[in-house]
Amino acid sequence: MNKRWMVVVVLMLIGLWQTAVFAHSEILASTPAPGEILDASPEEIRLTYNEPVATTSTILLFSNGFQQVDGLEMVSEPQNPEQVVATLPPLDAGSYTVEWTALSPDGHTVRGSYSFTIQAPSVTAGLLLRVGGVAVLLLGVAAVWFARRQ
Repeated sequence: MNKRWMVVVVLMLIGLWQTAVFAHSEILASTPAPGEILDASPEEIRLTYNEPVATTSTILLFSNGFQQVDGLEMVSEPQNPEQVVATLPPLDAGSYTVEWTALSPDGHTVRGSYSFTIQAPSVTAGLLLRVGGVAVLLLGVAAVWFARRQ
């Protein structure tokens, strides 16, 4: 009976070892997040993996019509080897697709993609700000005019 338990324990340990060996890098967090709707252009794309990834890992960005966005700069952060960062040029409103490639410590390349959206500024909000500014200006002029009349 003891030999059977030892065999079971050894098989369980082999199973745990295989799980660790065959695990690949996975994204734990991303900024912007998948499906996120932003009010303004983000300054960077930051992907955080569950383990350190190679510095040759990449981020590509595509706009509507799958047009590659130029001007991304990969940033190396040696203090954060589990993160891949790309700075962005200013982006217009629209939908964007992030494509990423990372090299895991086990030598496997993992890939993925997700999308986010930058919404156009609200015309109503901009109009209200302008009307409010004009109203404040007119009230100021009226106050000065009434003060001088008295």
